[in-house]
Amino acid sequence: MDPQFNAGTISKTSGGGVLFIFGIPFFLIGLFMLGASLGFYHIDGDLTDFQGIIMGTFFTAFGAVFILGRKGIIIDKTKKTVLIWYGLIFPFIRKEYSIEDFDRVSIVKEVRKNKNSSYTVFPVRLASSTGSENLNIEESQDYQESRENAENLAKFLKIPLVDVSSGDEVIRDHDKLDYSLKKIMADSGEKITLPSCPHDMKTIIKNQGSTLILEIPPTGFNLALKLQLVASIIFPAIFFLMFLSPFNSSGINFGGMTLVTGLFLGIPVSIIFYSVLSKAKSTSRITLTRTVLRLEVKRLCKPKPTLSEILLSKLEEITCPSKAFPSAHTMNQNSPQHHLEQNMEQNLPEFILKLLPSMPISARSDDETLDFGHNLSLEEKKYLVALIKKKISE
Repeated sequence: MDPQFNAGTISKTSGGGVLFIFGIPFFLIGLFMLGASLGFYHIDGDLTDFQGIIMGTFFTAFGAVFILGRKGIIIDKTKKTVLIWYGLIFPFIRKEYSIEDFDRVSIVKEVRKNKNSSYTVFPVRLASSTGSENLNIEESQDYQESRENAENLAKFLKIPLVDVSSGDEVIRDHDKLDYSLKKIMADSGEKITLPSCPHDMKTIIKNQGSTLILEIPPTGFNLALKLQLVASIIFPAIFFLMFLSPFNSSGINFGGMTLVTGLFLGIPVSIIFYSVLSKAKSTSRITLTRTVLRLEVKRLCKPKPTLSEILLSKLEEITCPSKAFPSAHTMNQNSPQHHLEQNMEQNLPEFILKLLPSMPISARSDDETLDFGHNLSLEEKKYLVALIKKKISE
């Protein structure tokens, strides 16, 4: 549920939805078992009435938690409190915090993993600059949604918004969250100094009067993509040899080993090869005019480029990561993983660092995010960001 803004308070309740649907089968099974065990109707089975009551109660309670379970957050500026509650429709458990324990709203990027898949979320948190307290307010898999909610919360509490989801730390004052990057630079009098142009510059830069054009060439088959391609062949081949060869040697016919090889080896390899080839051959063109920042991405087997753009009047930030590890800014700075990655970044050979996932340049507004330059070196990304900022400030 979206946050509700009232005079001096923000309230948000979560629960129901998918969890409600998930809980219905357990709840109904539990009621059915209770009804049979209490003698309302008869079913054949090996369970005693006592066992049926125990199991029925468990299933009913388990389903009820998912159907009726709720979590609520109430932020009260007048009382200077943040109340977190849990309950079944109504609060049962309450925990209260002081607003004064927090001095910023933060957005981070986290990759959550389970047994079969992984997904990315963007939690919005009340945080302390000392790192002593971090309180989850909400999270979404849609960055723009998290950004909007974080901005509303920062404006409400009149504290800064710290966004580290891009791989770099961007701090914005609560009263300037709707300012464009051009206005912020103009008001601050910021002068952009271009760093030295990288000697291995890949991007083709064209200045055409008031228009700046950046053409980023294909990555080609770099070492990281080559390893992906090799892995796409090796792992299906191992699967084929381990699981299908015994069937073939025993004389079982599945319509020909050629068909089996195509299904279990050819199809996965073809899909991954196309994905790797698409990454290796895609090109990007960034056009900056006096009014708009436009990104065109040309992909393999697609005649028309993908086009997206942000008006300069709405462009609020453009950043590039300052760390080799994408998660270096997106986690608790005091966590063991953060310190481990810091040590690895300092000690790993350069060729290994090049195999790590690379964070792109990110241009952001409240409605759109443009990511580009994934394959560029960190020095080249910093140069391009400075170049774009300098052009915007002119």
